[in-house]
Amino acid sequence: MIIVDDGSQVPPNKIIDSFSKSLNLKLFTQENKGFRAGTARNKGVENSEGEIIVFVDSGVALAHDTLETHLKLHEKSLLPTAFLGYMFGFDELNQNKEKIESLQVNGLNINEKLKEIDIETLGDRRESSFSLNGENLLSWENPWLIFWTGHLSLPRKEFLSLGGFDESFNGWGYEDIDIDFGLNWYLAGFSIEFSRSLVALHLPHEKVKQSIPEDKRKGYSNLRKRKLYDKHRLEAIRLWMEEPTEKVEFLSRQKGIGHSRICLAGEDLDWCGGQTIQYSLPLTTKSVLRKNQTGELCVSSSYQMDIKQLRLSFSNLFSWNYDGNYFDYVVAGIRIFYEKFNIFPSGILNISSQIPPQSGLSSSAALLVSIIDELDFQYGTGLSDAEKVEFSYQAETRYVGSTVGKMDYFASFVNGIFIFDSRDNSITRVASDFMKELSVYLVYSGKHSSCKIINPLKMQRYEDKEKHFLAYKDIGLIEIKEYQSNIGLQKTFELVNNFQMLMRDELLVSTLEIDVLIKKLIGLGADAAKITGCGLGGYVFALVKNDGGDKFEHELKEQSIEYIVCKGGETNA
Repeated sequence: MIIVDDGSQVPPNKIIDSFSKSLNLKLFTQENKGFRAGTARNKGVENSEGEIIVFVDSGVALAHDTLETHLKLHEKSLLPTAFLGYMFGFDELNQNKEKIESLQVNGLNINEKLKEIDIETLGDRRESSFSLNGENLLSWENPWLIFWTGHLSLPRKEFLSLGGFDESFNGWGYEDIDIDFGLNWYLAGFSIEFSRSLVALHLPHEKVKQSIPEDKRKGYSNLRKRKLYDKHRLEAIRLWMEEPTEKVEFLSRQKGIGHSRICLAGEDLDWCGGQTIQYSLPLTTKSVLRKNQTGELCVSSSYQMDIKQLRLSFSNLFSWNYDGNYFDYVVAGIRIFYEKFNIFPSGILNISSQIPPQSGLSSSAALLVSIIDELDFQYGTGLSDAEKVEFSYQAETRYVGSTVGKMDYFASFVNGIFIFDSRDNSITRVASDFMKELSVYLVYSGKHSSCKIINPLKMQRYEDKEKHFLAYKDIGLIEIKEYQSNIGLQKTFELVNNFQMLMRDELLVSTLEIDVLIKKLIGLGADAAKITGCGLGGYVFALVKNDGGDKFEHELKEQSIEYIVCKGGETNA
């Protein structure tokens, strides 16, 4: 057992000597220069010999099998992992003092007493974070926010490889060494997990925080957070100065998200001064950046069952060959961000998506928006939603070589049904509660496509827009105006079906195979069906009232038709 005395007024030698016959004890002392927990802990770890380090604060009493459980978790872990333990009764100002003392806990009865404790009454102070954000820290954006050394374990080798705690963080406050090291651990690519099987009770004791006047605590705390922000420049830390811990994680998880959408009416009208009606789907693309100082961006992207990786350096950012690859959009987003802010993001960018690429569901727009949104958050550039739309739009049109309207990018930020007017880039939200009564089926049309195919076709149609759009635009605007004056379930079905015929007859973008598929879907029970992405994508969509959904799905399966279903209501982001 290693004891590090941080300049106690009364040296602990007498107490230590009383245990010397039963325990292998080593004592290290350091001069009293204020509260220097980081320095003391570093000294303890450096002089230790075990493979696993367990940090336990004063006043934290472990259940009898907790150390054994720590060890078992590490033995099963594939990655270097910091396991955060549970602390019943933990609070900041000793509010739980009387409740805990009434339990009369001692070393012999602690296991039994822990079983008596009610989580509602004496639960860990992080319960509010878990209830809002879940307990699986692998899915958190910022698990380091609850990286408290009051009760946790980690491998000694990796702790030392990161240089231990930053000893310049001195003085009281959980915002110092714990969070700083937890952030370093996370950014290094190591894992952080929480386990309720690691049980402990936080016994009441006097705390420095109690001696600080309430009106000064927040200012003092923000000074610590400011130091963290100056060191790491993470927007989540800046947000932490304004929001409680659990809210920081919640808000952070909403960043880096781009939505998919279907166009109920008006494909291509955003190119020629018209209107379109969009509906967002509960399918998203999510981008998460973990910054580091390698000078290289490692991008991993997963969608459906396909997983790809890209290593991007600053030098090849400008020599990238845009040839129809999915990563064209990633590189374009990184480049436009660099050109606007002179920032090349270094670290690991993880992209996950439920949106099939080149499906006509705005997979490219959702990807670009999610990247720009995440970079804006991580680097604190303060972009408005309109600016994110503009930068995403510029990235695709300038570098990938596709001239499109801005509707897809606006759609990534808006839920429900909305009308986009390209004449002034305005968005009008319309009543959409009735969409909760519907399921949207995305049905694979058997049509494979790629950027190489789609972009030239988009360009060709854009160049010929006057010929294609004259009749379509006028009829389409009348349809949309009528819909606005009488929005409802049946009117939505009519609108979708009418626009499928318009696109077939006026834009000439449908094919015989797609016409046959749409007719089949209507025959199987769909209330409306239409092409996605002007026929350039690989899907059509069908709208089905929920009470007919089971029968419709049964028919699709019977005929081996490939589909994705998005069941009613708005996506919550």
